[in-house]
Amino acid sequence: MVGRGPDRVEFDPDHVARLWRDRDRPTRGPRPELSAEAIVRAAIEIADAEGLGAVSMARVAERVGSGTMSLYRHVSGKPELIAAMLDRAIGPPPRSVPGHWRVRLRHWVDDTIEVFRRHPWALSLATERRMRGPHEIGWFEVALSAIDGIGLSEREMAEVVLSVNAYALGAARSAVDADAAERLTGVTEDRWIPAFADFLQRVADDARFPVLSRVVVSGAITDPVGYEFGLERLLDGVEEFVVRRGAV
Repeated sequence: MVGRGPDRVEFDPDHVARLWRDRDRPTRGPRPELSAEAIVRAAIEIADAEGLGAVSMARVAERVGSGTMSLYRHVSGKPELIAAMLDRAIGPPPRSVPGHWRVRLRHWVDDTIEVFRRHPWALSLATERRMRGPHEIGWFEVALSAIDGIGLSEREMAEVVLSVNAYALGAARSAVDADAAERLTGVTEDRWIPAFADFLQRVADDARFPVLSRVVVSGAITDPVGYEFGLERLLDGVEEFVVRRGAV
């Protein structure tokens, strides 16, 4: 959810700063019954059902039963609305679990993937170069806390979390795409993978694809491929890095 940014990015107070303040305080005029929370929640419901492209100030106003101009008492426009949607969809950071730092990072990755499976539209936004809201920053804090004190410098801690985050976002993309494919085709991952493995076994002849043929014949591609193997190897690398310095 966190990411690397360019050398210099302007902090936009209209789109980000209000995420760190009371969003239910109207920006001008008397306080109506409509709230920023209701507006953001309605926008998320539209995005979850129809995608981010379906979200407009007019659609949101219709959903909350208000005039379009009434929304502007709470959000300055669509860019601010989208920023608020993303931070709310991501939600408060997961509670840190006890145990080894690897266990804590595994839970963090699991929770990250589930967030984007619930809100697929948020995945492309999460990788943009932009300022972050309080919920996203909270997730970063939880991940950093998981490896605090294991023998890494502050710079190394940031690099580890960014690497794990990049892996989590890639795994989330795979999960979101698989969910979309299942909705579109009605074919579950459990059915698709064996069928694809059977296809490979028929076309991957020994002469043209000798290594792939050996892998397929071994039965290695018969079950849905999870993200756990890759994550464990990434964490192995971190642990080995720390062990070599005698920190653990």
